[in-house]
Amino acid sequence: MHVTQLASGAINGADQLVVELREPDHAPATVWLIWPAQPTICSPKQLNIAVAAVMTILARQGVRSARPAQGQEAAVNGWL
Repeated sequence: MHVTQLASGAINGADQLVVELREPDHAPATVWLIWPAQPTICSPKQLNIAVAAVMTILARQGVRSARPAQGQEAAVNGWL
């Protein structure tokens, strides 16, 4: 199985979110969102900060996934 880390980052001071592309040899590829083993805890006043951190991590993954592979028509399409 080939595993590629697409994105990762801190949700708060202690928790990390990891986004991986997993490509088994004989099965379709899947994307895994790997959350901390324990719940991410924050105060109600800090909820918007935690949500923004999660969205930033997922957005980074989306941008990376949308980019064509180097050597393809990336420069022509304005991706590089």
